[in-house]
This record gives sequence, C-alpha cells and structure tokens, in this order.
Amino acid sequence: MKIDANLKFGITVASSYLWAVGILCLPFFSLIFEFDGTRSIWPGIVFFYLAYKHSTQTRGEPGLTILSFWYFLVAIFASLIAIVELFGNGNYIYLLLLAVGVLHFYLSIWTYQNAVVKSPRFPGKDQTVTNYEIINFDKVRELISRVDNGDMAALTSGEYLNEISDAAIQAMSEKILLETVQKCVVTEKLAEVNNPDDETNYATELFRHLINQLDNDSRYQLYPLLAEDENYFEYFFSNNGHLRLTIINSIVEIDSDLTAENLKNDYFQNTPCAEYWPIIAKFIYPKPPSV
Repeated sequence: MKIDANLKFGITVASSYLWAVGILCLPFFSLIFEFDGTRSIWPGIVFFYLAYKHSTQTRGEPGLTILSFWYFLVAIFASLIAIVELFGNGNYIYLLLLAVGVLHFYLSIWTYQNAVVKSPRFPGKDQTVTNYEIINFDKVRELISRVDNGDMAALTSGEYLNEISDAAIQAMSEKILLETVQKCVVTEKLAEVNNPDDETNYATELFRHLINQLDNDSRYQLYPLLAEDENYFEYFFSNNGHLRLTIINSIVEIDSDLTAENLKNDYFQNTPCAEYWPIIAKFIYPKPPSV
C-alpha cells in the first residue's frame, strides 16, 4: 500500500512528539518509582526542540537530521535485541520489539526523505506569454470534455494554458451558433411542409431565445454570424447567401445595435484565438451535414 507523503510526515511528527513527552516524563518516573535514571528534564526539552524543528522545516528537501539518525539507532538496537531474544532464548514476546524496530526504520527513512505531495501543475496561473498561433487541439478537446461533464472550473483554474482555455470557449460558442443556424433551417423547412400559411419568422424566434440567454457583455459572440468573412460564411451558412441574410435580418430585428461593426472589437478582445483561428469548432466537433 502506498502511503501518502503528508501522512508519512504526520506520522514522523507525531512520533517525535511522543518521544519528547516520554523522555520528558522519565525524570518524574524515576523520582516516583525510585529507579535509576536521568533526573534532568533537558533531554526531553531538546527532543521537543527537534520535534518542533522537524514539523516546521521546509518540505521536499531530503537530508540527514538528528531525528532521522535517532530513529535509525532505535531501529537497529530494537531489532538486534529482538532477534537475539527470539532466536537465542525463544522469547516470542520480543516480536513486538522487532515490530517497533521495523517501525522506527521506516520513521528514519521518512524523516530523511521529508517528502511533500506534488501539487498539480497549473501552467495557466502565472503564464506571462501566450502563443495563439500554436494550439494543442487535443488539450482543447480534453478541456471541453471536462466542461461538458460539469467541470466548469477547469476553464478558469489555470490547469490549462490560457490559449487552450480561450480556444475551448471559442469552440463551444461556435458550436452553439452553428446548432442555432441549423435549427432555423430545419424549423423553416418543416413549417413550409406542415403549415404553408404560417408566417412566423422562426429564425427570429430561435435567435431571440439565444440572445435572451446572453447578457449584454456576451453578445459579441454573435459576431461570426454578422461579419463579412469567407471562413464564417462557409462554416455557418455553407455558402448559402440567402440563409445568411435571413439570419442577419432576424438578429437586427431583435436588436438593431447587434451589428458586425458594433461587435467586432469586443469579439476579438474577448476571443483572442480568432485572429489566428477564425473557426476552431471545425477542429473539435464533427460538422453536421448541411440541411
């Protein structure tokens, strides 16, 4: 069984304080029970100091200390005495002393190692340089998968580079836009077949629902549907000019301020990957067939 580094540290600290208490009590026991032993409390005080020093030292830096050497000596003497009594005199009660020797051998190693649990890396936390020209799309897929499974904190925890988080946000936004456009097309076609007299503008209704879900500071995400850009035209509209015009008119009908010109600055400021990667979703999601 693998023992956690923090648990090892806790055991060594607790053991050192137990030794300190025991040694500190020896003078009092020698007085009470009148047996030969040290009458000074200084060994106990010294051991308390060693225990305190061990509990407050910098973790992760191995080194031989008085405490680790003490544990080693106890392990050697306890094991030797136990072995002599076990095999020489057949005193099986000394199995307990042998167990004490083995325990102190491990205490000696753990105290020497002074290990620390390695924290997970958070490369995005203190990142000072970003490179949006090079994106690891495998990492983007991994991050999006975690978000889809409910781990929203992964986007802002710093566990991923900033460019990975920004790319994931852009890809998820593009996916929602494409799905809404596809719904518009399907809904309009179904309405034409099932109810030719229905004059409801389904594109307007669908985008009204989408826009209502966005606060004023997030509406810049609509920019790809409004902008004059071949990448957006091909990906979202499958080069269908009539569809694009329908969507633009529907959005403007909902809010006349939602234009490409008004949203452009906010879009590129909040979607920094877009300058180098106009469409990221096509590298992450399989595009549904045109309808």
